[in-house]
Amino acid sequence: LKEFLSQEIGDDASYATPERKYLHMDMILPGHALTEETVEEVWAFVDSSGSINTKEMTDFLTQLYHISREFKSIINICYWDTSVTDVYKKVRRKEEIKKCVPHHSGGTNINCVYQWIRENKVNPDVMLILTDGYFGTLTTPAFSRQLSRKTILVLSSGIQINADMKKIGKIARL
Repeated sequence: LKEFLSQEIGDDASYATPERKYLHMDMILPGHALTEETVEEVWAFVDSSGSINTKEMTDFLTQLYHISREFKSIINICYWDTSVTDVYKKVRRKEEIKKCVPHHSGGTNINCVYQWIRENKVNPDVMLILTDGYFGTLTTPAFSRQLSRKTILVLSSGIQINADMKKIGKIARL
């Protein structure tokens, strides 16, 4: 997860900050820029279905807090089960994340995430889907292959990875 987000930032090299380990050899090579690592905005779709227990939900929110703190990013948290039920926009601090709670819990259908994105015209730079992996079958009309390059599917359980999961994007485990 950290590696994927770091790639989104990119590596800016600059001669203003030369690589110090080569200076003793009279070589001046560009070093990493002194800018801070940031990912401006992350869309996090958190599975709130009945199969998600309290520990998994706590782990999901803890990870979102760490991402927000480390990459100085704004998190948009959307809870989903068979539809996207609760949306919290522009969340950053720990206290704000704690207030983001789901008010609905039911079955699970991953297609509702893509349908909601399309209906609300959201174009995320980085998208996280946090789930236990039990989310039904992806359907072609709802799924967007364009988003798969920007998506990390974060799995909480030891579920076996299937073809639908690989289509969604890169896979990370908690």
